[in-house]
Amino acid sequence: MDLNMKQIVDKCVSGLKKLRVRDVAFIVIILALLGALASSMRSCNEDKSRYETNIKALTDSIKYYKSKSGDMVGEKQGFVLEKIKELRQLNEDLYNEIQDMKNLVKPNDVTSATQFSGEIVHVLHDTTYVVQYDTIKNGFNHNFAFNDEWRDLEGNVNYADESLSMAITKDVTRFDYTVVTDKDNKVYIKSKNPYVKFDEFTGFTIPSKTQKRTKHFGVGPEIGVGVTTEGKVVPYAGIGVHWSLWQF
Repeated sequence: MDLNMKQIVDKCVSGLKKLRVRDVAFIVIILALLGALASSMRSCNEDKSRYETNIKALTDSIKYYKSKSGDMVGEKQGFVLEKIKELRQLNEDLYNEIQDMKNLVKPNDVTSATQFSGEIVHVLHDTTYVVQYDTIKNGFNHNFAFNDEWRDLEGNVNYADESLSMAITKDVTRFDYTVVTDKDNKVYIKSKNPYVKFDEFTGFTIPSKTQKRTKHFGVGPEIGVGVTTEGKVVPYAGIGVHWSLWQF
């Protein structure tokens, strides 16, 4: 015999009314335990995935590729953290750089942070200048050098046979940058190099649903089963605050 929707609902309500309070309590406890188990398993899987990713990030080396325009592009595995404090154990230098920006961005608001450093080795070159007027009577050779944490510039100036020449024997520029993004999608960039000035930089974020934390509490319309003060199990519909064991 075919049953329409109303008959199905009536049968379900009738069956629920027959449940005793201890039966309802038992069902609720079982559902709560299943929800806690599912949440624990999900948390363990997330911790395992994060641990494996961070191990790979610690051992990964920089790989270089060529873009369509022929420019070199570097690639390296990044860390995945649940709290900013975890970064201290993985990369204390980057952690300290973020702490140094405390007056600009709260560490707990940081959504991503990248630190990179390197050096530019300029091609050695010689430049010769011809002296138009002989104002220097005797030849000379003078070596010069400028070396600090960020720049090495070495060479020599030589005058002989009525000509002046300058040779650069070493020209290296070092750099480092720390880029931080916060939850308001603001991008902060800093460098320890006192010679660096930022003219322009652009950042963007692509929100991912998988990165959003599941919220168990909610407010809205509800349909369910409840227990009255007399111990009767009755169906109800209304608007209220609810806590979800899991979401679909």
